[in-house]
Amino acid sequence: MPIILKKSYLLDTNILIYSLDKKSFYFKKSSEILRLCFNKQITGLIAQQNLLELANILINTYKISRTEVIKDINLFVLELNLKVIFPGSKTITTFLKLLKKSKKEKEVFDLYLAATMIDNQVENILTRNIKDFAGIEEIQAINPF
Repeated sequence: MPIILKKSYLLDTNILIYSLDKKSFYFKKSSEILRLCFNKQITGLIAQQNLLELANILINTYKISRTEVIKDINLFVLELNLKVIFPGSKTITTFLKLLKKSKKEKEVFDLYLAATMIDNQVENILTRNIKDFAGIEEIQAINPF
């Protein structure tokens, strides 16, 4: 499914990582998605959880300094027009419903991200890992690659 202009999309952590990794096969497309957000052609959203996952991956996998990680997170939050969404008071309840309903062995972190999206009325996520969100009726996972 193509990206539709003027719609809102949560950007999964893998999109953020690819946009920072110039060696990634997905760098160009991820950077293009961020350009659409910056130009307000689409509304780009990220969850607080995405920022935590991003920091963890950059520090522990890419061995990037904390100072650089802070700069990267500020880039996404302050400069690229990405709106941060947060879990709400009902998110844990939504998460537990998803966990109970889940037939696949999904990562609990993906289910919690889905619960945060649902509680913020976010329907679309751009991710390379669409299988992680399969079976969650309230969410449309789109692989932009």
